[in-house]
Amino acid sequence: MTRKPIATTTLGAVSFLMFAAIVHADEIRVLSTQATEEAYRELVPQFEKASGHKVTTVFTGTLDANKRLAAGESYDLLIMSAQSIDQHIKAGKVVPGSRVDLAKSGVGVGVKAGAPKPTSARPKR
Repeated sequence: MTRKPIATTTLGAVSFLMFAAIVHADEIRVLSTQATEEAYRELVPQFEKASGHKVTTVFTGTLDANKRLAAGESYDLLIMSAQSIDQHIKAGKVVPGSRVDLAKSGVGVGVKAGAPKPTSARPKR
């Protein structure tokens, strides 16, 4: 199955520094899907050291993250797909205009020469 790139919201060192300028809390609560966990875990200690803020993060799947937000859990920062964040903006769980797209990810499929190409299960956009 081939897929077009999917926009995701993820953190980078720059976003942490931008975030530090607008958050005036000793602890920053983050809810993140698992896609960015490896890079995130490398960046957080650097951010904590530079800013003096403590970052507490929950890594979970998208369905669980959606359930947590729907149940009223509150976080300072969400890291998940742009589409999911837009749904939470519409539901009043995320501040409108606060979404920042920092990265894109995609899925690719290798097909052996001469083999038929798989068909997409997703509708074309």
